[in-house]
Amino acid sequence: MTTIAGQAGQRGDTDGVGAAARFSSPNAVAVDRAGNVYVADDRTIRFITPEGAVTTLAGKPGISGSDDGPDVDTRFRLVTGIALDSAGNLYVADLFNHAIRKGQLGSAPHIVTPPRSQTVAAGATVQLSVTATGTPDPAFQWYFNGAPFSGATTNTLSFTNARASDAGDYTVVVANALGTVTSNKATLTVTAAPAPAPAPAPASGGSGGGGGGAPSGWFFFALLAAAAVRRFGRSLAAPMSPIE
Repeated sequence: MTTIAGQAGQRGDTDGVGAAARFSSPNAVAVDRAGNVYVADDRTIRFITPEGAVTTLAGKPGISGSDDGPDVDTRFRLVTGIALDSAGNLYVADLFNHAIRKGQLGSAPHIVTPPRSQTVAAGATVQLSVTATGTPDPAFQWYFNGAPFSGATTNTLSFTNARASDAGDYTVVVANALGTVTSNKATLTVTAAPAPAPAPAPASGGSGGGGGGAPSGWFFFALLAAAAVRRFGRSLAAPMSPIE
C-alpha cells in the first residue's frame, strides 16, 4: 500500500499535491479511465490526478446545505457514496439530505473554430459560424460592430439579401456557468452586384433587320414586281396605231 494523497493522522481540507493535501473524512472513491480519483469527503467532492494533485470539485468544507449549482456553489450535508459513468457524470449519495445528486464535470467554453471573414456580392446570403466546446453546453450571442445582433443566439448567424450596410465586423460571445470567451473579429465585405449580361444580337438576315448579309428572296421578288409594273405602264401609255 502507498498513500497517494493526504497525511495519516492529519485532518483538514487543504488542496495540494501528495502529502501536502488534507482530507476530513473520506467515505468513498470512484476512478475514471484516465486514472483520476474522485473522493466523497464529508461535505465536498475532491479530485486527485494520477500525479497526486488534489483539488475540490464541489461543495465547501464545513458548510452544510442542499443547493445545486456549479462547483463551490453546491452544498452537501454528508457525502457517503460516489459513482462515475462512462459519460463523465458523477452520482453522489448525500446521506443527511436524503438525496442522490448528479453532477457533470464542468469546463469553461473554448472556441475550436472561430468565424471566418468573407466577401459577398450585394443580394447574396451570408452565413457565419463558430464551433465551441464547454460543459454545461455554452450559449451564443452574435455582435455586429460591437452591438448585439437581435435573435442571433446559436452557433450560426445567417441572413439573406446582403446590403452595403451589413458590411463590418462580426464577433460571437460563448458563455456557460464556468466562463465566457469572445471570438476574434470576422470582417464581412459586400461588393456591388454583378451587371446583367447583354442581350444576344439578332441573327443576320432575320426579321430583326440590321443591314448586313445577303439580300433575301423577297427583295428580288419586289424588284421583279416593280419592273413588271413599269413595263405594263409604258404599254398603256403608248399611242395605238390606226386600224387599217
